Amino acid sequence: MPKVSVIIPTYKRANMLERAINTVLKQTYKNIEIIVVDDNDPSTEYRKNTNKLMEKYKDNNKVKYIKHNKNKNGAAARNTGIRFSTGDLLCFLDDDDWYLENKLELQVSYLLQNPQYKAVYCGWYRDGKDTRPQKEGILSYEILSGEMKIFTNAIMIWRDIAIEIGGWDEKFIRNQEAVFLLRLFNHGYGIGVIPDVLVNFDISDRSNELPPLQNKKLYDFYLDYHKETITMLEKKVKNAKKKIYTKRYRGVLFALIKRREFINALKHYLNTIKVYPIQFNKEIIRHILSKINI
Repeated sequence: MPKVSVIIPTYKRANMLERAINTVLKQTYKNIEIIVVDDNDPSTEYRKNTNKLMEKYKDNNKVKYIKHNKNKNGAAARNTGIRFSTGDLLCFLDDDDWYLENKLELQVSYLLQNPQYKAVYCGWYRDGKDTRPQKEGILSYEILSGEMKIFTNAIMIWRDIAIEIGGWDEKFIRNQEAVFLLRLFNHGYGIGVIPDVLVNFDISDRSNELPPLQNKKLYDFYLDYHKETITMLEKKVKNAKKKIYTKRYRGVLFALIKRREFINALKHYLNTIKVYPIQFNKEIIRHILSKINI
């Protein structure tokens, strides 16, 4: 059976890391290795706390502990994990989240039985809600528009394919899993799906949450970076560019309103309707109606 390398980047969460590691060690699928990549600055208390925790696993030959010489980011930490991995398959797990015990077993079985797919994702439990996805294949439009999200923790991919597509793009501090998946799709590989909930998310730590306008700048960079992909999607999805941009900017608008930044919300609305006057209003109305179940 193929070996699975589970890469766990950690940053400022030594208090949560042990749970993540132990849920991998308790998997029903046993041919595994765990690579913990410490992305804390060496001089910080966070590094000290992580070092202390990892002492518990120093005699466990299934656990590797790799330390960065400075804080880089999650994408860089996952690339470090890939370089040190020896498995045939890769999974990724954030340090504050955890797997259900049969996650790896089901995903390995799926990929062996469905060789047309080089990666697979699963459902998850997050913010009090089960998500059981159904879509599979090349999902570039769905990912770019935000119509659907595939979280990092849900993905399993063949290691050689992850290397072929260039791994994780370290220029991005947000939307990292989306960029990784778009690389997969742009190489012509689709993704399979297991609609079972196999991952749990802990969203109690919101310390890395960014203000809406900063998120908009990151969305601008993210979408501009993929403008060639968006242009190609115009041939498959009518008004793809308009829909992608307005769906993303609608999210910024409602985030501003939620934070009671009404002046910024109005400015954002006026700036967006200058470019997408009809489509943006359609997206706003569609979103409101979906929330009141009409």
